[in-house]
Formats: sequence, structure tokens, C-alpha cells
Amino acid sequence: MIDSIILQAEKAYGITLLGMLSMEYPKLNIILVNDLSELIAIPFSTLKKSRLISFSSSNIVPAKILSLLGYGAYNFHPGPPSRPGWGAIEKAIYDQDQAFGTTLHAMNEYVDSGPIIAINLFPIPAGCNRKTLSDLAFQNLLNLFTQHLKELVQSTHDLIELPIEWGHKKFTRRDYSAYCIITEDIDRSELELRIRAFQAPFRPAIRFQKDGTVYVLANQEEEYSSTLKSHTLHGHTFIESS
Repeated sequence: MIDSIILQAEKAYGITLLGMLSMEYPKLNIILVNDLSELIAIPFSTLKKSRLISFSSSNIVPAKILSLLGYGAYNFHPGPPSRPGWGAIEKAIYDQDQAFGTTLHAMNEYVDSGPIIAINLFPIPAGCNRKTLSDLAFQNLLNLFTQHLKELVQSTHDLIELPIEWGHKKFTRRDYSAYCIITEDIDRSELELRIRAFQAPFRPAIRFQKDGTVYVLANQEEEYSSTLKSHTLHGHTFIESS
């Protein structure tokens, strides 16, 4: 019998998922963790009686922790199997994919490489930007979570695997940052595509360098000091990086 579910999720999702689990299984012991320090602090004796569920978390779970979990670990990845790794949403928009999806898979020591349990696919709307696709992916991932919640909580066996392989190319944080660096001679369509795909809060800014000064894409909702230099590319304002 599974004594505890260890729920690893970003803060934005953790409370929602915790509420869903608590409502469906009021007697279940749920341990919510936001970062690796909280996960590592869990006693070995607890890990041996637990299953880990990771939901769109950027934390890489150490192999030692995975080996100690008595009932395995499963991850809800915000991307289809063809797009393992980081930034699946952004790269799908940039590559102008026609469809996107989410994946439930068993976790192993390598990121997004464990056996695939389930996938949900959906079409990408025309002209979709990062925010829109991110919202669609989250709802789709939440649906996948709901569909498989019962077996994740109640089944003490490994979940049934699908004969589907992961894509071989993983997009990385370094790749993401590289796409955010542009040149002053970028053409309009390429700039618009990069903004649509990669402009996001708390992510590397779209930027270029001119005469030794770095200019970053301005956020239209923010106010900037009038003393900062600015530059315009194809109708978009770039502000001197402070």
C-alpha cells in the first residue's frame, strides 16, 4: 500500500493539484515539495513507502532519491514525446508545429527519457503565441493528471507503458537563450516569430548589441527611465539594458 504521495510542482500549480488530491483522497498523506532541498529532506523510511508525482517541475530528481522510492516516480511533462527537455512550448511555436501535447512518463536518472505512459495531443491554433499555448498546455496537462490520478494513487504496480519513443533532440536552457539573441539586421518576419515564441516573463530577454550597448525588448506594461537609450526595430522598442 502506498503510504504517501510526494507531489513536486511549481508553486503556481502546487496548490491547485494539492486541492484536487485532497478532495478526491481526504485520508491520503500528501507531501508537497517545491524545490530539491525539500525533497532531499524527506526521510528514507518515508520514501520507501511513497510514490513521487512531478508536475511540470524544472527540478531534476537525483538518481539516489529515485532508487529509494518504493512505488516509483512519474512526471507530467508539458510537451509531447517529440519535444523532450526544456522550452518545448517555445520551440514548437518557433518551428511552427501544427500540433502539441503533454506526456505522462516514468522517471529515471535522465531527463525526459523514461518509459511513456500516456500522451494527449491537440492542434495549435493559428498565430498562437507562447502565453496562449502555455495556457492550453497547462489545461491539457491537468486533464492528463485527472485521467491518471486514480491509478497513480491506488495502483502499487508500475503503470503500463506505451511503445512510444522520445524525440532524440533535447532543447536546453542554453539553446533558449541563444534564440533570444538577435542582430540589428534581423528581418521583420523573423523578429515577429521570435517575439511570439520566446517573449516571456522571468525568461531571457530578446536582445541585441549595438556600439557596445545591449538593448532588450521593452515590456509595454512597464515604465522606463527617460535617461535610458532606446532603439526601434520593425516597430518594436528596445531599451538599454541596465
